[in-house]
Amino acid sequence: MKKFKDILFISALLSMTIFMSCTEDDGLDDLDNGDTLVNDSTGVVNDSTGVVLDTTMVMPVNFLTIDGDSTFLEGGLKFLYGTDYRSSLPMSDMRNADGNFCIPMSQNSDMMLGGGDFTISQIEEWDGQEEWPEELGSGSYSAIYLWLESSDFNMADGQYIDMVQWYNQYFDPVQTRAEMYEQMQAEMAMSFDDTCIECCGRMSWANMCVGDEIEDWVWDEATEEYVIVTREATADDMMNYYHMYVQDNDFCELKSISGDEIVNTWNDEVCAKEIVYDYLIYSASMITLSVDSSGDLTQTYYSLNNVTIDYEGISEGIESFVVAAEASSETYDEVMGAIYGPSIQVTGHYTGFIYTEDVTYDGDGDGDGDGDGDGDGD
Repeated sequence: MKKFKDILFISALLSMTIFMSCTEDDGLDDLDNGDTLVNDSTGVVNDSTGVVLDTTMVMPVNFLTIDGDSTFLEGGLKFLYGTDYRSSLPMSDMRNADGNFCIPMSQNSDMMLGGGDFTISQIEEWDGQEEWPEELGSGSYSAIYLWLESSDFNMADGQYIDMVQWYNQYFDPVQTRAEMYEQMQAEMAMSFDDTCIECCGRMSWANMCVGDEIEDWVWDEATEEYVIVTREATADDMMNYYHMYVQDNDFCELKSISGDEIVNTWNDEVCAKEIVYDYLIYSASMITLSVDSSGDLTQTYYSLNNVTIDYEGISEGIESFVVAAEASSETYDEVMGAIYGPSIQVTGHYTGFIYTEDVTYDGDGDGDGDGDGDGDGD
């Protein structure tokens, strides 16, 4: 099977060479090397080298198409980070009744697919600076950036989905990532309606119950400064304090105001589900840039939603990505904050070499020392 895939890939590259070098009239008049092509009714092309090509075969073409405009994809970079750290993913720090983490950690990789008038090494040389290096000249470039989670260190074959689609597999459906976090926050806060944080010794300053009068910093629009206000502590405050001061801390504990047993309904719901982070696109974004003859740089950043990626590792170093997403340009205004443009369609297909580098974290992500990310220490 591997040999068959390798043959297909070589055929794809040869097909793409013909696609890029043939004339627009009939697509098969001549090649850059001057070889003569003969085409008959069977769709088989024979050049003077004796190589026979079946032009009826559909071969992958490496393009990124943004709202109908296509850019040839040069290639990509992938960095393998190993097991993700706890708290880096939603709900990853929740534990069940016996103290073990509810959701096993996955393997994280960051990657970029891009193409245009510059090479990947030139884009790395630029490195997102405000000024474009004069020696790189003018042109345009487009790239997609991805944070991916997988059960395999170097990505498992299959379809990857974005955070919202992943969340909707397990909980009440939401439309946006913001809605997802609002729903999670509300569910978590419900578990702390009748609670106090009780600490001793050097942590006694953190003592607090729902309804207590507390001081808080808030932003004052009139003075454009943070000011201290007095308000009542909420269940949301208790939840935040719980995560900051109670978990993994022998000086503090969570207690019930009424004396009833504390039932962490959200924690129980999460731990009752068999949740995994495999095939999750934690984040996805896109950038387009253009540099005119004067060296002036124009950049547009996009957030990507409704993202799916069909991935296959064809052979060592050769990988295939099929990307579909909706993109919204993202700008920032000091008064209004983030401003998003209208949604546009983005599709991409790349089959070829991906430069991959192992940049594994020090440690095993969950801190238990066993390297498997499940937090049980075994």
